[in-house]
Amino acid sequence: MGEFRRDLDAEDSLHVPHSARVWNRFLGGKECYDVDRSAAADITDICPGMGAAVRQARGFLVRAVHHLAAQEGVGQFLDVGCGLPMPEVFPRPYPDRIVHQPSPHAPTPWPATHDLHEVARRAAPDARVLYVDNDPVVGAHAHALLTCGRDGVDFIDADLRDPGDILSQARELLDFSKPIAVVLGAVLGHLGVDPLDPHAALTDPQQARPETRAVVDALIAALPRGSFLAAYDLDGGDPEAREAMLVFCDHGASPYLPLPRRLFGELFDGLEVLPPGVVRPEQWRPLREPDADAPVWCAVGRKL
Repeated sequence: MGEFRRDLDAEDSLHVPHSARVWNRFLGGKECYDVDRSAAADITDICPGMGAAVRQARGFLVRAVHHLAAQEGVGQFLDVGCGLPMPEVFPRPYPDRIVHQPSPHAPTPWPATHDLHEVARRAAPDARVLYVDNDPVVGAHAHALLTCGRDGVDFIDADLRDPGDILSQARELLDFSKPIAVVLGAVLGHLGVDPLDPHAALTDPQQARPETRAVVDALIAALPRGSFLAAYDLDGGDPEAREAMLVFCDHGASPYLPLPRRLFGELFDGLEVLPPGVVRPEQWRPLREPDADAPVWCAVGRKL
């Protein structure tokens, strides 16, 4: 989960949970502090299935990115709110031999971390990936990752609430005459929420709709035909998920508004939604028997 929050200085950041670090905690990572572990524990008390939901959501994203690179010919990815790198303990969402392998060559095992650029480049070795976030913790990790000599993988510091800035910087690094897949993984809930009165938005999610639609529409409008939107977010219609986000906010964290299915589905208006449509992550082209129902909605749509 990317971090779109009110500004915090370095000292404050040690005492306030960050969504990116809490998300990393649910994935089994270690890039978090005591305050993040405490928030994750309290969230789990309210919503015991949150850890499994986070892992299933990430599994959807890996499958979606692989599909776009391998089957749809997408060679550029714009991951907005990328969050921290995946921990090595995160289980592989695919078997070593992949279904629908586009190459006649035998596939190699999935990398241990399978970050987005690794997934995309396993199917399309020349794929370009641009990571976007405005969390300084995420930025530090991203820049360390990019010093490893990964040509075609970049990071920019930008805020989801300013799509114009994202697009301006992205045009310097991506080719907007060719299809691009925009990835929005558990970041949309940071939109349309008043940091001074977050509970109001959680009571009436409809008030977040204008900003959420405006941001997504601006990103999609800038893309050429044949581009895609791949997104997932917590289900605002699930009472446990909504209560868990209230607890998260009570820890002093940036407010997060889970989206009900209707509002999440509206973000794909005008796009061709790929089968099976707006579904739970474990239902999106699973490669094994689906696990328990996760309080998350996900979908992939094509711009016509």
